[in-house]
Amino acid sequence: MKKAQVANVFSFGVLFFFSVTGYVLEPNPEIFCDTKPFYAVIGLPRGGTTVVSSFLGSMEGSFCLCEPVWLFMKKPEIFNQSISSVTSKALDLKLTVPERFVSEIRAYLSASIFTSGGIKETYSDYRAYCADILLEKNPDMVIFVLRHPKALFHAWKTIWWGFPFNNVHFLIKNYKEMIQKRMVTHNAVDIVYEIFSQNPIKYMQNKLTPLFTISGEFTPLQQMESVQFGDDGAKEGGVVKPASLSMNSLEQWEHELIEQELMPLYEQLVKNERS
Repeated sequence: MKKAQVANVFSFGVLFFFSVTGYVLEPNPEIFCDTKPFYAVIGLPRGGTTVVSSFLGSMEGSFCLCEPVWLFMKKPEIFNQSISSVTSKALDLKLTVPERFVSEIRAYLSASIFTSGGIKETYSDYRAYCADILLEKNPDMVIFVLRHPKALFHAWKTIWWGFPFNNVHFLIKNYKEMIQKRMVTHNAVDIVYEIFSQNPIKYMQNKLTPLFTISGEFTPLQQMESVQFGDDGAKEGGVVKPASLSMNSLEQWEHELIEQELMPLYEQLVKNERS
């Protein structure tokens, strides 16, 4: 990173999802007796991380920042500006450089009215730094969001990103690498996107116990129209939509390769979820 970037300090508003709804995310006081938990949400691009982080950040008592590390690396010029959101309550948080993000968020949490906070970053090998810097700081909980690999590859092939996201070998490499990271993370929680989208409240209540409890009545998720990154559909707010299993853009040989290389991993995850 350029030295000029180190001096930049920025304020989050646009990246903060706040709710005045009936959802409440409460840390277990027996586990977090003298601290407020910091969590990380990690997943592949278009893998469901935006809607999962929106779900967490839309609940009272919690906030989730959407890809601040990637934003710092991609658009450093906006970091000397005060960013405000037209759809969410501004978060008066000052961050400097990614190496300090977690400690700065923890310090902010301890002095704020919030009971938990987190960061969502997506993983791929050319931007592994974004996820790795969070994992190295030992979050209290790491949520890995995993999606059906064929549906994920279809999503990659049908958006404008192009190479390498339209290369099935890139998918296989990154999917396996992320699962390997998950296997060596001791405080990990697996979220299978297809199961999450069927009944998000019940599913997350089960997945986050005993670290957190979720209470309150169903209300729409907060719209996130000003967030810099993330799937546009997931940022619309409202209800969590059923996961798309469309995969008609895949060639037959791509189907076969994913079936051989990735489907056993995914199917084992789903089996574990339902056992």
